Amino acid sequence: MIRKRLAIFSAIGSLVAPIAAASIDPPTGAAGGKIIFKQLCTSCHGKNAQGGGPVAESLEETPADLTAIRQNNGGVFPVERIAEFIDGREWVASHGSREMPVWGQELGQRVLSELVRESRISDAISMVVDYLKTIQRSEPDE
Repeated sequence: MIRKRLAIFSAIGSLVAPIAAASIDPPTGAAGGKIIFKQLCTSCHGKNAQGGGPVAESLEETPADLTAIRQNNGGVFPVERIAEFIDGREWVASHGSREMPVWGQELGQRVLSELVRESRISDAISMVVDYLKTIQRSEPDE
């Protein structure tokens, strides 16, 4: 009986171990970007990323419909420009007002090492950009 239980626990352990090990590493790419988006962006851009988040009405400008970036740029998703906009630290005042938080600054606040901070900020922004690429509309609005 004891051997049978040990065999069952061993079998369960062999199935659970890869799942537990996989959960140690945070998601990357678009999957990681989706998590970051949900944490930081949905309050303004909404769960569907179309600009209707719970605080959108309190803003002077309606948050952008992030599912139409490619559509609004002639069928091209401008990766670098979107990453720079999300980062926000290099925003030029002549481009207009900015109600959106400067995420490059916010994402790096708790990291002491400048080299590590810039790497983490870059990685997080890249993941959000990867996620935004996956939610682009395939057809133009009629």
